[in-house]
Amino acid sequence: MIDFDKKLESFTRDWIRENAGKFKPGELEEKAAQVCELWASARDPDLSATPLDYVRGLSTEALAGFMRQNFEENGSIPFVLTDEMQKRPDAEGCLRKFIERGGDDELTATCINILSIRPSIELLKLYLSWLPDKRIPDSLLENVFDVLAQNADRVKDDLIKTAHTLNNKTRYDYICDALTNISRQDDAVFELFLKGLKRGGSVMFYCACLRKYGDERAVEYLKSLAAVCDYADFLEIRSALQSLGSDVDVPRDFSNDESFLKLLKK
Repeated sequence: MIDFDKKLESFTRDWIRENAGKFKPGELEEKAAQVCELWASARDPDLSATPLDYVRGLSTEALAGFMRQNFEENGSIPFVLTDEMQKRPDAEGCLRKFIERGGDDELTATCINILSIRPSIELLKLYLSWLPDKRIPDSLLENVFDVLAQNADRVKDDLIKTAHTLNNKTRYDYICDALTNISRQDDAVFELFLKGLKRGGSVMFYCACLRKYGDERAVEYLKSLAAVCDYADFLEIRSALQSLGSDVDVPRDFSNDESFLKLLKK
């Protein structure tokens, strides 16, 4: 295996030794990205090419193999491999097998990120199948929900259907967050937001969803909630109501409210 990380490390040490006297303290760290670019464009005798040219000459399958090897042996995946893989139109066919493992590791997360630009509907369906699966950790799903959010219109109906069957509050919230990105409002999505609030979801979170979603039908329910909530939630509800074009005509006395008193002490 070609250890690109080791090569970059060696190149960086040499560069620092040669240039240490040219920069003020702290400036060397700011040159990290520049050094990486210099290394990637410098001819490597072992490769008989620059690192960039070398990886460009690899097939997509070979490139995927290098990614797996570097992850398994070094625990990391060099940027020259991931940057090149992002340019390959056939990347999904070679990387999907790594994603299907469902591993909570850098290899899976990196592959998800590489394919986030143009995921196929089949790949999105795979991600959707993970949402109710208790074996898939929430930490891995964070990457997946970013992709689903970017493709919310393509998977809207599936997200709505899944939300109705989930018992996992965190994943339900993630779905609602993703659905704020749909291009046209949908009654079923609006109902999911209200359901999240009514069953004790974070007022801050769902007010943010409603602000982004922009459905004025939420006004009356938010006002009813503003009449009974604490001061901290009242501030969030007030912001959401204002963003929806409504006045906050809900008289409240917070003089004995714990969250209000805490704020005064700050």
